[in-house]
Amino acid sequence: MGVETVGGLDPAGIDNDPIRHLETIFALAETHGRGIDIHLHDPGELGLWQIERIADFTQASGLAGKVMISHAFAHGMVPTAQIEKLGRRLADLRISLMTTAPADYSLPPVAFLKALGVNICCGSDGIRDAWSPFGNGDMLERALLLAQRFDWRKDDELASAFDSATTAGARALGLAGYGLAPGHAANFILLPAENLSDAIARRPHQRTVVSRGGSSRAMAAFLSRARRSKRDLCFQIRVAVIKSASPAMAPVAVTTNGLMSASARTSPSDALMSEKSARGARRLSFAGLPH
Repeated sequence: MGVETVGGLDPAGIDNDPIRHLETIFALAETHGRGIDIHLHDPGELGLWQIERIADFTQASGLAGKVMISHAFAHGMVPTAQIEKLGRRLADLRISLMTTAPADYSLPPVAFLKALGVNICCGSDGIRDAWSPFGNGDMLERALLLAQRFDWRKDDELASAFDSATTAGARALGLAGYGLAPGHAANFILLPAENLSDAIARRPHQRTVVSRGGSSRAMAAFLSRARRSKRDLCFQIRVAVIKSASPAMAPVAVTTNGLMSASARTSPSDALMSEKSARGARRLSFAGLPH
């Protein structure tokens, strides 16, 4: 039928039979080789008890790494010391948590749980539906909301919010070949921002989406805008892509924990890239792409 994930909803609060609820969805997931996503809104001790039971079923079924708990409000309703043991168990079983970073309700203490090794990602929960008129699917905005919720302002904190809105989500979904790395598909977004923190703070609407290599024409257009702006347009990356699905595009060079920028001071008709040092990190500037 094309179902990729088996869903569950408040085993106690909705079904009033949490064990039977969990037996049913875990049996379906095991039988069909699927993952599980349980939306858990139940608060306090009741919610924490259900998270413990979800961990029990995950361990017994061998579905470690294939289970996600969305919302998990209960985690934010008790002192962190009370959930440390449970957090370590979630990390060991690779059970992910998803948060929308709600403005008016509790949410898991993200920094505390991530320090324990728990994978915490962001989600919109809905896209302008009957549940809320505000969902728009913009994960850069979701990173901002997460940072605002915890008053994160430093670069490393904003980078953590960005990770939750991108890489952590892919990890929760079990996506292979995700991210900017040698050999991965060239899927990325170019933003007119000074750095990652600036991109989250301003969330520019001007974005160039490159899917599976895109086209050299789209990249050339981006470089042209960079020159007209008379300033560098930068975006932070962990590792640049070297594989393109489009034969018209040359491979892209590789850097680790650096910045790649489209520079207003370089000509788009020259060689592919030039490399320079910036604040101890490697920095790459586009010097042109084939037409």
